[in-house]
Amino acid sequence: MLESLRAKIEEQRLLRDVPGVAVGVRTAAGTAIECFGVTSVEHPLDVTPTSVFPVASVSKTLTATLIMQLIGEGRLSLTDELRSVWPDYPRDDGVTIEHLLTHRAGWNGDAVLTMATDMIDTDRTSLAHLPHYLADIEVLAPPGVVTTYNNMASSVLGRVAEVLTGQTFEHLIRSRLAEPGGLGPIGLCADDVITERVAMPHGVDSAGDTVVIRRAGPRGRWSYPASSAPAGGVV
Repeated sequence: MLESLRAKIEEQRLLRDVPGVAVGVRTAAGTAIECFGVTSVEHPLDVTPTSVFPVASVSKTLTATLIMQLIGEGRLSLTDELRSVWPDYPRDDGVTIEHLLTHRAGWNGDAVLTMATDMIDTDRTSLAHLPHYLADIEVLAPPGVVTTYNNMASSVLGRVAEVLTGQTFEHLIRSRLAEPGGLGPIGLCADDVITERVAMPHGVDSAGDTVVIRRAGPRGRWSYPASSAPAGGVV
């Protein structure tokens, strides 16, 4: 099975011009990690089992796992209204933890991304500053009515975890998930992983060539501010 899967992955990687891929498979027989390609087309290093990839919105899975751990510990429930567990939440709209986890809060979910430049310019980059932006967030529908992909909801869940535990989101990701799960190097920004073998972000230019993407984040940064980490900032 692994041989056929290995061949399929390499076929698709080449077909889609993906420079490098790492794949982990866990079965009853054990765990296998297969690596393909390189971390960068400009300075190619082989992808290895310890190579570090920006996981983008897979960060939401980690954030949701933290929240479900807290629910399992009895410190939170799916039906809790946001305002009851996070007193700084500036709205009285009935949004619950379940609404946040299922992308049904009703907000403009990309607000945390479009606000990133202002967050950087005004030095309001931490999750603790989210109430400043939530007070006037665009509401698309009442809570629970429609499903719309919601980056802001994941950031808010990250803040809820901080408030309930008294620990930073970064510490929670490391102590509750990365270390127990043996995930190896993990961080929330370039500074955290600069000494690791990091896979660069790539795209396709106008000539159809695969190139390293630069200055794609707000204010030309490699990554978004910490307030976006629970939604898409884990590396």
